[in-house]
Amino acid sequence: MYSTYLHVVLLSRIKNFIGGPSALSSRVSELRELNSRLERDCVVRKGDNRVLRGDFRMALNSVTGYVVDESRPWCGPYARSEPSFYKRLRQHQTLRINELSLRGIVL
Repeated sequence: MYSTYLHVVLLSRIKNFIGGPSALSSRVSELRELNSRLERDCVVRKGDNRVLRGDFRMALNSVTGYVVDESRPWCGPYARSEPSFYKRLRQHQTLRINELSLRGIVL
């Protein structure tokens, strides 16, 4: 079955991880600690669209997001909603395409 196949692939990837399974376990622990630190440093509270504003408002009212400490500018990108992220990405891509077009580069 497909789940058996995925299990075999997962075990293979764990085995072949650079440094082996213990290195993978160490990296996962490190990631968990960094996530905890980010939450501790940045998250004021969790909430839905009743408390979220601007770039942090979610596409659906049933989705929970984060109110972040806005005095720390590095916190915002981790809590930005998908619609806001896609909007910023499209703006960046449009600017980049326009810059390339002005140089005569056609994609």
